[in-house]
Amino acid sequence: MKRNDMNLLESYNSIEKIKKGQSKDGLLFVGITVTAFLIMGAYGFKLSIDNLMVEDRITDLNAYLTSPQVAEKLAQDTKNQADLVRLADIETQVKSMYEVLDFIPVYDERILDIIFENRPDSIHYTKFNYDQNTVAIEYYEHFPVSASAFTLRLLETGIFEDVSYTGYQYDKTAGVYRGQILCIVKGGY
Repeated sequence: MKRNDMNLLESYNSIEKIKKGQSKDGLLFVGITVTAFLIMGAYGFKLSIDNLMVEDRITDLNAYLTSPQVAEKLAQDTKNQADLVRLADIETQVKSMYEVLDFIPVYDERILDIIFENRPDSIHYTKFNYDQNTVAIEYYEHFPVSASAFTLRLLETGIFEDVSYTGYQYDKTAGVYRGQILCIVKGGY
């Protein structure tokens, strides 16, 4: 069978429609591909510029860190840190010494002033002895009652933990009473 009534125009139009649809899809694919390559190229260019800037910054920092001035400052800082550690150790030792000194009796002129201020006129000193936390006072007097009053006065000052006297003996050749008073100093005074 022969076909006599073929419409070539319709066939041509339908083929052209198919070609136009394919060319639009192809153009769209090419456009997306070109745009993606352009974006990737721009991003790659930006990354290259950023990389160059970072490398320049790293070079500058390395040059700064290896400079003699920085090495000298670093050595000085290390020395200062070591000095700070030593100072902290010294501070700890000083605080420890202060804690110990608060409990160890200190003999200074204040203790002697108190002993001299509270002495009755009739008592005369012949010898002072310091032994650890004890002050031993050897004396002579003309009246045997002054030593006990003197002992009470010293105890009332609050500086001594204990004050006692061992009594007295009469010295016939000198005509005086001789004795010894022991004063135990409180810690921190």
